[in-house]
Amino acid sequence: MPEKAPPRGGFDLHSFASRHGGIVTYTLRRGSRLFSQEEAASDLFYLDQGQIRLSVTSIQGLVATVGVLMAGDFCGESRLAGAPKQVATATCLADSVVARIARPIVIRAIQQDPAFTEFYITYFLERSARLTERLISQFFDSSEIRLARILLQLSNHGGQQGPIVIRNLDQEALAQLIGTSRSRTNYFMNKFRNLDYIRYDGYNYIIVHDLLSQFVSRETPMQVAEERNSQLKRHALG
Repeated sequence: MPEKAPPRGGFDLHSFASRHGGIVTYTLRRGSRLFSQEEAASDLFYLDQGQIRLSVTSIQGLVATVGVLMAGDFCGESRLAGAPKQVATATCLADSVVARIARPIVIRAIQQDPAFTEFYITYFLERSARLTERLISQFFDSSEIRLARILLQLSNHGGQQGPIVIRNLDQEALAQLIGTSRSRTNYFMNKFRNLDYIRYDGYNYIIVHDLLSQFVSRETPMQVAEERNSQLKRHALG
């Protein structure tokens, strides 16, 4: 079983349960679905141990990975925002322990527990910021930089708990996350390994080294945008 998530940002599952109740914890095997796209949305889920992939299926039947959650993450919050159905499918990439927090309990805690309210707002604002960063990267960064950023994010580089090992994530899922082909992803993964940016063993694990962070820091989306704007201006001026 993967390691248990440490208390994150002031949130402790057992402390929350003792104060508010309304929590059911259960174990899911690798490959199990926590919930499916278009399924009626109900409660909030907290990933205490394990790893979960969020995927979306188009009308044409195409499946795309849109996120990977690690221990300490929440999912299923769409109902709290008013959505009647789940917008994605959540599948366990590893044996996982998940806590289901009843929607009325979450709402009451937000209204009555200032510490949880602060944590809840901060957590989802940070997630929103990460999604915005990914969108900016999708517009301005190369596939290589997008892959590097995703690896750094998934390995928690720069986080309070320190970097972790990425497990059970194949190159097809990585390709979907960055919006490129599997062959391109494989090329960049091999390149990163040869440069000692990462160490990985196929599907089993990926270890991200600090050198990858240094590689990404050489070029920011804003710098890329400014450079491209300058090129367009030079071209227009002839």
